[in-house]
Amino acid sequence: MGTPRFSFLLKTVLILILVLPFAGCGGGGGGGKSAGAAEEQSTTVTVTGRILDKDHNPIANATVTIESTPVIVQTDRWGEFSAKVETGEHTITITKDNITLYQNTFTAQTGFTAVDLGDLTPNYASGEGNSSGGTSSGSGSGSSSGSSSSNSSSGGSSGGSSSG
Repeated sequence: MGTPRFSFLLKTVLILILVLPFAGCGGGGGGGKSAGAAEEQSTTVTVTGRILDKDHNPIANATVTIESTPVIVQTDRWGEFSAKVETGEHTITITKDNITLYQNTFTAQTGFTAVDLGDLTPNYASGEGNSSGGTSSGSGSGSSSGSSSSNSSSGGSSGGSSSG
């Protein structure tokens, strides 16, 4: 009778030795790297906007520089631009033919996917115009709006809400 009991204990110990090292793996997709990947995604925000002249015509082929990242993009024929930035406060400068048309700051907030700066009109070189404070919109986990803080510009209002 001692032999079957010893055999059972030996099998149990061997199974525990083989299984215990893997017990902390998390299984079912709950591993440590998944959470890190989600955090990385939430630190990148897409900033969009449109630059218009004082008559509200789009300004095509203007250079949009977001200095704190740095990111440089061109506006399309409709004056629209889109760029990916890290979360935090940024300075945006828009130039055309070496003339600064627009300069301001905005905040890309953690947990949001987009910042829509809306329609922007020149506020720098000639002092004419200002930001219309477009309402922000986003997808997935919400959006954030630009908070303007220089010249005569005003920021947009927040739109969307944070959701998983």
